[in-house]
Amino acid sequence: MIRRPPRSTPSNSSAASDVYKRQGLPWWELRRDDAVVLSAPGGTRAVAAVRDGEIHVYVMGSADEGTIRVGVPNGRYDADWFDPKNGPLRRDEDLQPDRGALDLACPTFEEDLVLRIRKKLPQQQKP
Repeated sequence: MIRRPPRSTPSNSSAASDVYKRQGLPWWELRRDDAVVLSAPGGTRAVAAVRDGEIHVYVMGSADEGTIRVGVPNGRYDADWFDPKNGPLRRDEDLQPDRGALDLACPTFEEDLVLRIRKKLPQQQKP
């Protein structure tokens, strides 16, 4: 009998890896750093991976609403939300941290969510 990996585990999730393949993201450059996720919506679990100027958060579970708080250095950021099975959901642009963190309202989701936060380059930042 062939056993299927458990659901909602990013290391075993084909849905998560499909997001990275579809978006052309270099997953091999990411390093795990769950400490950047300061809080996640109730009833969910979040894991994170980072690389220079980017944070990727995989939120496992489901939520009708809620906020995810992610620790970031000063600067301006764009955030992209993805449904691992169906692709892009929403983009939040030109975000600025408050006291070292971004508070982002999560879209409603029923099974897992991916959040990609990218720091804007200086020439992309609005005054």
